[in-house]
Amino acid sequence: MAIEEFQFTESLEKQLSDLVQSDSAELIEELLENHSSGELARAISLLDEEERIKLIQLINSESAAELVEQLPTVQAVQLLEEAEPGQAAAIVDELPSDLQADLLSDLDSNDAEAILRLMLPNEAESARQLQQYDESVAGGLMVTELLRYPDHWTVAEVVHDLQTGSDEYRDYQIQYTYVCGQEEQL
Repeated sequence: MAIEEFQFTESLEKQLSDLVQSDSAELIEELLENHSSGELARAISLLDEEERIKLIQLINSESAAELVEQLPTVQAVQLLEEAEPGQAAAIVDELPSDLQADLLSDLDSNDAEAILRLMLPNEAESARQLQQYDESVAGGLMVTELLRYPDHWTVAEVVHDLQTGSDEYRDYQIQYTYVCGQEEQL
């Protein structure tokens, strides 16, 4: 059954619930892509805990991270708390560093630590560093993702790297690219 067939006959809440119950991961991801964050937040809030857990289990960590980014913090934290720690860690690994720190700070400290232990080491270290800052100060607002190139690279080499790495870089929240010397000085 195509997603379009659902859209005209049922509410988003019912569609999402039905797709979760039928284990339709591909259709769930399509549904998530085609609705606003407000609609998704409402639909997810109407799912019971079992359905929310199953929803997160059905979709890949990248799609789950995109979903978490669209939700209000309270709902995002709830989804992470309900997920298995390994699954939550995979989701948090996909989030921008500032959101990682914010959500982990809002989690119960035991849950946050369990997630941090299972995250990629460099992501966990970055999140721990950012958690030290209050959300309202510069350190709490910054992101740690950046692109840094050696000073001996040509513009053509940098452009080539940007083009070949575009799939990876697409999800970074990068505002600047840096050129650094051997001692990593700007």
